Amino acid sequence: QLYADLVRLRLDRDGRTAGLRGGGLDVYHVNEAGKLIAYHRWDAGGAGDDVTVIANFSQHRYDGYLLGMPRPGTWVARFNSDDRRYSPDYEGFGSATVQANLGPLHGQAQSARVSVAPYSVLVLSQD
Repeated sequence: QLYADLVRLRLDRDGRTAGLRGGGLDVYHVNEAGKLIAYHRWDAGGAGDDVTVIANFSQHRYDGYLLGMPRPGTWVARFNSDDRRYSPDYEGFGSATVQANLGPLHGQAQSARVSVAPYSVLVLSQD
């Protein structure tokens, strides 16, 4: 199911992740000590196109991590690799939605508090 969900996002089957097919890429946040990165993918840009991917490569659980976001407004988690649907061993921890309205950060137009589980990936986009 995890792989099927990733393929669905990559092919933009739901019309919310067109940026995953586009050529735009900006790795805008790298926390080497904390082993967390965030990057922005886009094609034409805008709602339904801009995608932010947050990858946590550490055993640390981040709750309310302040992170830049490309655009203001509500961002919805389209994928959380810690979702219990993928394994009963997973916690299901991570932001379901975030509000990007805390001001510019990391070279991005806005910022938000994001929660992400250890060794997991979140894929966020806007409607």
